[in-house]
Amino acid sequence: MQMGIVSARHVDHVGLVVPDLDAAIDFFEQALGALLLWRVGPFEETPTGVPIESVTLAMLRLGPNLNVELQAFVADAQRHELPSNIDIGAGHIAFFVNDIQAAAQSLRENGAEPLRGQSKLRATSRKAKKSGTSRRRGVPSWRSYGDLMAFPMRTTLRFVFTSPTIPGRTKINQPRGERLPMFFRKHRVGQSGEAEHAAFGSTALNTAQAQEDHSMSDPGPQNFGLVRLNPNSKRPPPTDQGSVGSIWHSFDMTHRRVQEGGWTHQVTQREIPLSTEIAGVNMRIDSGAFRELHWHTADEWAYMLTGSARVTLFGADGSMFIDDIQAGDLWNFPAGLPHSIQGLGDQGCEFLLVFNEGSFSEESTFLLSDWLKHTPPELLQKNFGLGPASISKLPKEDPLYIFASDLPTNSLVEDIAEVAKHAGLPKLAYSFKASSMKPTHTNQFGEVRIVDSRNFPASSKISAGIVTLKPGGLRELHWHPTVSEWQYWIQGTGRMTVFGAQQNARTMDFHANDVGFVPAMAGHCIENIGEEDLVFLELFAFPDFEEISLNNWLRSMPVQVAAAHTNLSPEEIAGIPPKANKLVG
Repeated sequence: MQMGIVSARHVDHVGLVVPDLDAAIDFFEQALGALLLWRVGPFEETPTGVPIESVTLAMLRLGPNLNVELQAFVADAQRHELPSNIDIGAGHIAFFVNDIQAAAQSLRENGAEPLRGQSKLRATSRKAKKSGTSRRRGVPSWRSYGDLMAFPMRTTLRFVFTSPTIPGRTKINQPRGERLPMFFRKHRVGQSGEAEHAAFGSTALNTAQAQEDHSMSDPGPQNFGLVRLNPNSKRPPPTDQGSVGSIWHSFDMTHRRVQEGGWTHQVTQREIPLSTEIAGVNMRIDSGAFRELHWHTADEWAYMLTGSARVTLFGADGSMFIDDIQAGDLWNFPAGLPHSIQGLGDQGCEFLLVFNEGSFSEESTFLLSDWLKHTPPELLQKNFGLGPASISKLPKEDPLYIFASDLPTNSLVEDIAEVAKHAGLPKLAYSFKASSMKPTHTNQFGEVRIVDSRNFPASSKISAGIVTLKPGGLRELHWHPTVSEWQYWIQGTGRMTVFGAQQNARTMDFHANDVGFVPAMAGHCIENIGEEDLVFLELFAFPDFEEISLNNWLRSMPVQVAAAHTNLSPEEIAGIPPKANKLVG
């Protein structure tokens, strides 16, 4: 006997029978942030097996992966009594939320009622109590069941949408711009045409209107995991248009090279074709393990993500640099200078490496073990002044690359004293304690630490901004007048809009371990759309950190010039922040 449904691909939708289709659609759209895909009917025939007068149908999308069909029947045989939540045939829809109390309050304000006996949140089972799971069940105004669920340590996105008042319906008590603790975004159009025409041009307005009807439907295959992570790609702002090239990738989509002692993977020009100036590598080194002695054709800039490491760098002047790098600190090793990295502590370390060469590959570095195995033994004997027995001990198999070893027995001070017997002291410090650096810019929306050749002289070819952005904060509209921007996202959730000239613009969502890219000169901004601080790195293949603020530019020119270009009054222009704040909200 064949198990399952033959040729089935996926669940298409679930259906709910409702007494008032308009009220049900209103509730799904405004309280839950659903997208109305289509509405059809009434029809006089339907394969229900029960005589009916008519049926009207509507399909809505809840989040990235659930279609809900609402069905409103007119039939003499229809029963109007609502089954209790324990009756056979009863069902419910459950939502993951971050703040279950706030979510419950928003549902109450939008017409849902808590079930009796559930005025306080409580775990519903021993397993739920043990895990800290909270659960609350409510009855929406159109009479069905829904669950809110919150799990510790689970992050779910919360988006902004506007819920207008529908004539003849219960007013939605949700002020414009307030954040709902659900994970759906709802863009409302068609409610105030005059205001929309003021906000959008004709093309954007057409897109906005199309997103509210059947034009937005997508009945074909979808990668729902990516859709959920990138709602601004699936349903872009109406202002997006054309193409600016690839501005997003993720280390979690790349091949990971794993060896005893650690792993590594990379995002280069091969993944982001426009990134000709910078490539990045994410690497993990276990406790005591080494990234073997090696050198590169490009400068290596690094940011320690977790743990700590001891690094060495040998200079062309015969000097030896040694330091211990902690989380939040960084180093810069110039091209051609040999170096090593060893994981410290119980957990070792993980770090980001950035190279000022877009086509760079971590697979093509100059490795000590690789060189030795490809040099004739007699030449090694002459070079080292060692006999054949000693030379036979050298590595002969595959290059070491990353390999397990013991933690150093010497302290940092002892290692520095030991190498001083044979090597000089370096003229520059090749590490930078960014974790203890005072922020370059700070306000209520976050902070920015700028590290470039002016405060870190060893980093003469790569500059960086370490950005922390509070929830709801905006990295202001700006651009960089010299080179492209390569980003690494460390924590939180945000969206970036990039303007590429000639009516091209793109908005994408970003999460931890993602890479963002902004072409040279392209205007852009970044918004924290999550519930925790957003932390990311801005990197440039240029010695100094330089940018131009749109606010600062508009306020610095004569008011008449700014007014002529923006249609803003002098009073409105005066309300624009006059200085480059970097972070606004």
